[in-house]
Amino acid sequence: VPLLSEALKENPRFRLPEGRVPGYAVDDFKYVVSQGESTAWRMIAKKAFLYRTEHLMHGTEVTVFIESQDPKEKPTQIAASHAKFVLDSKHLDFMGNVVVTFPDGFELRSELLSYEVSQGRFYVPDGQTVTGGGLEGEGIQTAFRSEGLDYRRETGRVLLKRSVEVELARPGTEKKNQGVPERTLVTSDQAEVDRQRSEIAFRMSPRRREEDQFVKAIEPTLDVTARRIRLRYRKFSEAPSYMKAEEDVTIREREDTSKYATAGQADFDRERDVI
Repeated sequence: VPLLSEALKENPRFRLPEGRVPGYAVDDFKYVVSQGESTAWRMIAKKAFLYRTEHLMHGTEVTVFIESQDPKEKPTQIAASHAKFVLDSKHLDFMGNVVVTFPDGFELRSELLSYEVSQGRFYVPDGQTVTGGGLEGEGIQTAFRSEGLDYRRETGRVLLKRSVEVELARPGTEKKNQGVPERTLVTSDQAEVDRQRSEIAFRMSPRRREEDQFVKAIEPTLDVTARRIRLRYRKFSEAPSYMKAEEDVTIREREDTSKYATAGQADFDRERDVI
């Protein structure tokens, strides 16, 4: 697959041994790793190949289930065309059509992804496109795109590393979300998602020229630019504002661009429907 081949050229750690014949192959492969008396993760694959020298296992058409510490919670599921791991290691690499589905239904999609079991860390290499999204509750649909990702489950923080786009859509905005627009699109160089607080902090790279260091937010009636933007993506009832723009803020009407305002900080007040 051309897209995967290009990704493997730029990320050699994901490559499989070249010019080698595996020691043996197994159909309908199943593998379980335990931690104490419970299952940490398990894998099923259509076919698996073992490379004896490297103690490396390569599976095709793979699904991995990562069990939660909460017995009531569904396992996180990772599906991919290929996966490889060193036996007895705590690190798995996935290649080709990778889809991660978390217990709450949130998804990640990429051509390459690593999972570090001991740290509960999901990692997409820099420069590799990762997309995803999900229904976050209260009728809010999120979607994002980034070049690279680093997510640690313990902290609930997701770093979107480059060329970030995040869109929140609230079709048929419910009464409890009154004052929140039906669509917000934010673009920036980087963003950090705090899944515990339901907030996203957007920022630009300091390597850019100062005049280009502006995060942009697009709403149905407004364009907003600022050095930094914080966006709340659910649980609006827990905070008075759904968006905060900070430093060198410009707010401009889309239909009549001669109407605009500037400020050092702007709070988009959901309860009063004002800025």
